[in-house]
Amino acid sequence: MKQLRSIFNLRSALLGGAFIVAAVLPAVADTNDGPAGQEQAGSRTAKFDRWAVINANGTLARGKGVVSSAKLGGLGAYEVIFNETVSGCVYISSLGPANAAGVPSGQSSVALRAGTVNGVFISTSDSAGTLADRAFHLFVGCN
Repeated sequence: MKQLRSIFNLRSALLGGAFIVAAVLPAVADTNDGPAGQEQAGSRTAKFDRWAVINANGTLARGKGVVSSAKLGGLGAYEVIFNETVSGCVYISSLGPANAAGVPSGQSSVALRAGTVNGVFISTSDSAGTLADRAFHLFVGCN
């Protein structure tokens, strides 16, 4: 969407005469939005982002670009493997179920999975900080 942006519109009087000073930036294309705020085909978000919704038992509820998910040994330890490298990406996780059930209390932590550039490690805990199995949502944003 192209927009014109006005920097300023100043009216002032100088020595009894009035003048107007106005400046307008040229039209600027917004490269992230298509018609009505929709993503354009081939945008970074549509092509490179990965995400997953993982159940407390480690199974995949739904996702994009996910090859596998698993609950690892011990409480609150999970891995999600994607179909491309995620080593240079940002990882965001948040506790939450796959359905409309109540949101569990606690925290989650996330990092690149040791031993693979396609994987993410997630650790979940209860509100006291004790490791616990929790369902979570994971977003991986890549450039």
